Amino acid sequence: NVWAQSWTNLQDFTTPYPGKYYMDVSEEMRAQ
Repeated sequence: NVWAQSWTNLQDFTTPYPGKYYMDVSEEMRAQ
């Protein structure tokens, strides 16, 4: 709502790159 009392149903339109898998770059960063 307007006063941010309810944060439900926000993930649908606030998720960056919906439908994409999570890329773990830890191993590449350790190699560098």
